[in-house]
Amino acid sequence: MRWILVLAMWLWPAAALAGAWARGEGNVYLSVTAEAPVSSLGQSMPELSFYGEYGLRSWLTGGIKLFDGTGGQTDEAYAFATAHLGRDRALKIGLTLGGGVDRPDGQDDYRGLGLIGGHLGYGLPNGWLSLDAQAIWRINLYPPFELPDPEYKADFTFGHRFTPRLSAIAQLQAGQPAAGQPYLKAAPALGLSLGRADLRMGVVWGVLNDDSRKLSLGTALRF
Repeated sequence: MRWILVLAMWLWPAAALAGAWARGEGNVYLSVTAEAPVSSLGQSMPELSFYGEYGLRSWLTGGIKLFDGTGGQTDEAYAFATAHLGRDRALKIGLTLGGGVDRPDGQDDYRGLGLIGGHLGYGLPNGWLSLDAQAIWRINLYPPFELPDPEYKADFTFGHRFTPRLSAIAQLQAGQPAAGQPYLKAAPALGLSLGRADLRMGVVWGVLNDDSRKLSLGTALRF
């Protein structure tokens, strides 16, 4: 567990800057995150995710995400492309299409994964506001081939920069599974910028129909 936490402290994203904001042609953004239940710190493997973006054009960003879940969470791997609208306006808009595969925890069969996303971002004098929403379809790759009901997710983020290096981030994570009750989680965090690296530490706390009590650690690299 110790080496995972050390790695995470050097590889976490300033996630609120992705989505609506264009990455910029030729620019790269890489991050790794780790989340572990507070009750089992040091006793079990955390959930790990890798996220990468590359600026294909000034208005188009491509990327990948890999997620290794534990405790009933679904493993995922998918690629995506985001088109950025209104890049020269105060309100930033992004539209995402993506696809890949997933595997439910404890199962051997893979499913197809498709997603559509929308992003809004607004810069403040000392921070930002963003809204990121997704509809996700998890499709059986074996008969019967049926289009399932989608899963919905939405994150609302408010970030405030106290100094050029230190930021506070408040995020609400809402969702509606394809089968189950809607949920709401709070994810406050502190971020530290060190040149091209962004460090972050926070918690994920279930508010409605969710019992999450997790510590989040990680970072991002930009070049």
